[in-house]
Amino acid sequence: MLKEAASVTPTMKDYERETLLDRADRDSVSVGTRVPETVELDGEEFELAEYVFEARAGEADDVKEKKKLLRRRRAVLLDEIREDNLTYEEGERIVERVAGIDRALNILQGDGSGIEAEARAKEKANEKRWLDFVKKVTGKDDEDSRI
Repeated sequence: MLKEAASVTPTMKDYERETLLDRADRDSVSVGTRVPETVELDGEEFELAEYVFEARAGEADDVKEKKKLLRRRRAVLLDEIREDNLTYEEGERIVERVAGIDRALNILQGDGSGIEAEARAKEKANEKRWLDFVKKVTGKDDEDSRI
């Protein structure tokens, strides 16, 4: 009888549930996370990683709809953590899936212009940072109006 009790994994406690939900809602949860190969959308397996790749290349025209479905799936997963009787380990796996969906959403948030536009925007921002730095170092900063 003692063996049976030891093999049963207890459901997570309320504070563990809150910890997982807090982790899932952090902006940094998706940093370093890979986009999942597949995700269930509307009861069907969807090839998410392939879709994100195609969308970044400008080959997908239903990005807005897919983002809506991904947000809905994310909400369902978080509700599972809130309401279902899960173990902490099961909750952690759900948070990992949420992080993967967040990563996909972050990638899809771009303007859809493709990878080239993203690279140009990063290069322009980097250029601006360098120019601001050079202005400050050389003393030609507009902020110093005492001269």
